[in-house]
Amino acid sequence: MKKAVILAAGMGTRLRPVTNKLPKCIIPIKGRPILYWQLRALEAVGVDDIVLVLGYKKALVERFLAKGGNPSVTILENVDFATTNNIYSLYLARDELRSRPFLLLNGDVYCDPALYRKVLSARKDSIVPYDSTFFDLEELKLKISSGRAAEILPKRTGKGACAGSTMGMFRLGQRASSVIFRELDRTMASTDERQHWFEHVLNTVLRKVRFEPLDIAGFKWVEIDTKDDISKAKGFVFSRRV
Repeated sequence: MKKAVILAAGMGTRLRPVTNKLPKCIIPIKGRPILYWQLRALEAVGVDDIVLVLGYKKALVERFLAKGGNPSVTILENVDFATTNNIYSLYLARDELRSRPFLLLNGDVYCDPALYRKVLSARKDSIVPYDSTFFDLEELKLKISSGRAAEILPKRTGKGACAGSTMGMFRLGQRASSVIFRELDRTMASTDERQHWFEHVLNTVLRKVRFEPLDIAGFKWVEIDTKDDISKAKGFVFSRRV
């Protein structure tokens, strides 16, 4: 798999006042922006064709990228970032990604670089990583049925009703890529549908395409939504650096 999309258009309102000046993806962790760590990790596992969907404070991210040393990045703009959610940002990448295998990644994910390799080296085409030991109310949950990823569940879902938490990273094979953009073509004409997270449409895809659940228990990861998440990320120690 050579392609990835990073969705990083949002305003990060829960992180104000930090995000009054910075978009979430360039909030520094250990002296480097979150996006830096994502790009380095992707490069280390051979993903060298990256689509980056920006919106809020786009120019600041472009300034960071212009410093050089980055893998091939195609920048797309969600000009409606203030009134849409990441489902619409994903839709905007349709011409770059449709019917091609790709890694789908939120722009606020900070994790052990080895986790990228685990997800991308798995032999299955389409994968939902989940953490069977983590049930925080900040994270969406995964339902597993008959050995397959069956449904992305609301954050409030209790421990007994799910397999664990998802982490804002998904691997889509060729068929899954085709199906998800077909569903987005059908729904994105409605402005109401643009308010969802991309997991809303992913649930439709899960009913039509088999996704394998991949337990990532033991890996350090966080989706950075709050100041506590920033503190958590800064405390991570990984076995190796990229």
